[in-house]
Amino acid sequence: MSKDNHDKEFSIDIEIDVKNATLEELKKEEARLHEVADYYSGLEQATKLFLNIVYGGTANPGFQCFNINVAESITLQAQQLTRFASMCINKYFNEEIKKDINLLNKCGIDVDKVQGYTIGFNNKRKDDLGLITLERYSDTDSVYSTLGNFIEYLDIPKENAIKVLLTIGQEGLVPYINNRFDDYAEHFHCLENTQNLELEKISHSVQMHAKK
Repeated sequence: MSKDNHDKEFSIDIEIDVKNATLEELKKEEARLHEVADYYSGLEQATKLFLNIVYGGTANPGFQCFNINVAESITLQAQQLTRFASMCINKYFNEEIKKDINLLNKCGIDVDKVQGYTIGFNNKRKDDLGLITLERYSDTDSVYSTLGNFIEYLDIPKENAIKVLLTIGQEGLVPYINNRFDDYAEHFHCLENTQNLELEKISHSVQMHAKK
């Protein structure tokens, strides 16, 4: 990536007709998309680093803009937002997904059967408020939730589970939570919502030996 293009916006859309492209065109487009991915990955990491530096500075008495109240509010707001996201995930699978008939049909899920599902099915985990939750672990910017009981209740074959969860995530859960983030930002009088949910990983099992 040329340094002269550091502020250029690179298209993440596929720019060729994949079905009719030649092998050479496919390889060229693949290389371009890798370049785009590297650019935005670097941009993301640089932004995170800058924000972490500013956050650390506000908690450091040697920093000109030191303010322990600001530092504490950043921590508490992040924790509160993570809890909000977890609550939205619970509500989505408890209530909202049952209303999305088109998505359920696309995933091959029995519309009538899913109406009887609750997140309490084979799940006794409770959050710090004493409410049943799908969450298994969270930190300042991530929520790890289990959907094994969802898959089990609906008898979704293991070989189809990942495809179903990806479809639900991309077309149902992510748009739903991003809309809730808009509501969250409005509630706290933000100029605009800058939060968005990304489905990063789907795992069959997770073993954690210590906090992240």
